[in-house]
Amino acid sequence: MDTGALTTSANLNFTIASAAMNTDSSVEWIFGCVGFVIAVFGITTIQWYRAKRIAKIKKRVKELKLKREKALLYRGTKAVSRTPINREDFIAIYKKKVKDDAFKYELQALKSLAPAHGCQVALQAHNIAKNQSTKFVPYDYNRVHLNSTDAEEDTDYINASYIYDSSSPASEPRYIAAQGPLPSTINDFWKMIWQERVKCIVMLTDMYSYNKVDCVKYWHDTYTLCGNIHITTKSCHETLHYTITQFILTKAGRKRSQEVQHFRFHNWASDAMPDPVGLLNFQRRVHSYAGTLAEPTVVHCCTGSGRTGAYLALDKAIGTLEKDGTVDVLNIIASQRNYRSLLVSHPNLLRAVYSSIHVRLLCGQSVMPVNLLNCAIRHTTPSFLSNISLEYDYKLLSQLVPKITVGECAAGHRLENRYKSRDIMVQPPERGRPHLMTFDITEHSDFINAVYVDGYNQRNEFIVGQWPVKPSISDFWRLVLDKHITCTVTLHSGQGNTKKYPVFWPTTLHSMQRYGPVDVTLFDSAETTSYSIKKFTVKKHRLSSTDLFKDGTTMTLVIFKLWPDDMEMVSNIDLLTSLIGDVQKYSKRHTRIKSPTFVMSRVGVRRCGLYCALSICLNQLINDNEVDVFSAVRTVKLNRPSLVSKGEYIYLQKAASTLMKRILQYKNRSIAHILSDSVRLEETIYPQLTDSDTQSTQSTCL
Repeated sequence: MDTGALTTSANLNFTIASAAMNTDSSVEWIFGCVGFVIAVFGITTIQWYRAKRIAKIKKRVKELKLKREKALLYRGTKAVSRTPINREDFIAIYKKKVKDDAFKYELQALKSLAPAHGCQVALQAHNIAKNQSTKFVPYDYNRVHLNSTDAEEDTDYINASYIYDSSSPASEPRYIAAQGPLPSTINDFWKMIWQERVKCIVMLTDMYSYNKVDCVKYWHDTYTLCGNIHITTKSCHETLHYTITQFILTKAGRKRSQEVQHFRFHNWASDAMPDPVGLLNFQRRVHSYAGTLAEPTVVHCCTGSGRTGAYLALDKAIGTLEKDGTVDVLNIIASQRNYRSLLVSHPNLLRAVYSSIHVRLLCGQSVMPVNLLNCAIRHTTPSFLSNISLEYDYKLLSQLVPKITVGECAAGHRLENRYKSRDIMVQPPERGRPHLMTFDITEHSDFINAVYVDGYNQRNEFIVGQWPVKPSISDFWRLVLDKHITCTVTLHSGQGNTKKYPVFWPTTLHSMQRYGPVDVTLFDSAETTSYSIKKFTVKKHRLSSTDLFKDGTTMTLVIFKLWPDDMEMVSNIDLLTSLIGDVQKYSKRHTRIKSPTFVMSRVGVRRCGLYCALSICLNQLINDNEVDVFSAVRTVKLNRPSLVSKGEYIYLQKAASTLMKRILQYKNRSIAHILSDSVRLEETIYPQLTDSDTQSTQSTCL
């Protein structure tokens, strides 16, 4: 057989076999691709169908939920009663309203009563820029018209409305509800004040809300000229909740001058609930000045509707309560909405009105003016509720002071921070504790067992804390450096048990001692009958010559020696008033900024609250010629409810009464001069109390 023929045949067979194999591979690859495409398409189709079905179900659920909410809102709105509430029934009805969340239903019911008045002038093209929002504009029939004194057009418009006290606008207006001035309308605002002879302005908004300008500052701290009106600031008095400024207005070519009192309420965000006690005190101060004025009072917030309407309703409701003994909030708002749209525009604002009236009825009038002093104890002073004992007053505080849960005190309960506290159940809430910022290489926590406490005219005026345990001494000095603390007052001497209460300062004069990242130098020391006074220079430790942290602070440590550990209260109130006055002087001497004062006791509870509350009361007497112990104690207890025990509360009431009696005795001398005297009282103002009275409330976060 021919060898070449066999080779050719074999090659041909191999070629045919290879071609068949390649054909089979191509077919398999094609089928694989087709299968993959089909699988992907199938999975995508299933997912698309599933997503479409889920979206359809969600849409249906949303529609059903919205429909249900509308039905509930409709039923709730229909159930709203506009019948005035008797004073005796109000507290129970208010609690039911809170439980049922009835305020949104009542607000919805008010919308159905909206009057149909025109607002064409406010929405004209040349006036739109004068409005904060085209949603909140005055009605044409009762808007304030500015008198035109030049040839310009459209100068009579300002976003302000007359609010009448009766159902007919034939009477003189009691209020003018206005929006907060814009930069372009400041002159118009003061022109309105002069034209209407306004003597009282009520401002219910801060200048800024988050990153938004709510209202420009339309006055100056000394003097400013707006148009042809000269505005001179005569005085300014600031408290925790409000500021009262007195202006003198004059106009070129006019002989008359106009005195204007400006009341500015602090910390009331739009659509939020303010502190009801602070709002009540603010309303009382405004009403005491403007209640008898013949001229209208200008009330404004940002838009002149939400918070403005809430204040107007509260002022009118309290007047009705005093006169008729009934609460008629809804009818009051409905009546006032005839003069300006959308007054009280959010459920929280409506609740704020009810909440303030609830506090007023629950606690009565707790302010004791010096000129109306009839006795030492609050329950016999003029108020809505008579014969209320001090013990009952103290129980009311527990209802007005919010509870603090363990979860709110999370930092103090962490394992790495527990050793820093003397009492594990006395912990600061996150909202009210100072955070350490100076870095310590050996300590990575920002925790110190201390809380902020508000004062008379300053938020966070005090920091209340414990006597430092040994591991937290460096934390104390870090806090002094971080918060620029210029004075620390200790209400326990700490002597006799240096192991439990270690000395946390350098003891050698002109010697420097390092506490963590802080260098502390004792440069002066003095002893008096009442105090041990030590002065320190506090600086951050410089790691190198190029370290930028060169500036420090000067701190004065005042150790009060006349309050032994076995003494419940100081029998001589002059000792405490003198201490408070001296500490305030030391706090203001070394700094121009408002730095807090550190108030220290063993655990940071007993004595500290008494000191802070008495400081507030003394400032009230000096600046306002009145005292409100109840509100002062409530302010002190907000971040640490265990501050101020029942015994301390009774002591404060009796101390306030004694000081006011002394003021009445020396009528020809200034209150500040009287309170600065250190003449020992003949009588002891603190009688022997029962053990139950003197026991501190349980230190708790619950």
